[in-house]
Amino acid sequence: MYTFINANGTGPFKIIEHQLGVRTTFEKNAGWWGKPEHNLDKIIFTPITSAPTRVAALLSGEVDVIDPVPLQDVARINASANAKVLEGPEIRTIYLSFDQMRPELTAYQPFYAAKAEFLEHQEKKKAAEQVREAVKQMRKDLADDSRE
Repeated sequence: MYTFINANGTGPFKIIEHQLGVRTTFEKNAGWWGKPEHNLDKIIFTPITSAPTRVAALLSGEVDVIDPVPLQDVARINASANAKVLEGPEIRTIYLSFDQMRPELTAYQPFYAAKAEFLEHQEKKKAAEQVREAVKQMRKDLADDSRE
């Protein structure tokens, strides 16, 4: 939370105004050590949570860039004279996690318990088979020793 409220950094822009959830304004940092690869003097980030409002702001020229672009509005934005959607491949990982502890999911707990019992039974069967094989081998070895 500290970095949301307090200005920091030595990058190409410095924060000159920040209103949490409303707007963050940056201006060019004249003391930046690097060579600028842009022609910007000022950047204003305005969070717009409503997708239709965000698209309307772009199409009216109120904002220059929006992200994310709603898929259903790509054709409409590309058809406008004010904006175009830049598209390209991206590398990302989408991870789905399931909340297994919610009360509505406890109905499945007997299934998991039965599965655990089955796996435990399988392990016991496997262990018993290994013991039988070991005993069989010991008997064979004893029989071979007694013939000598």
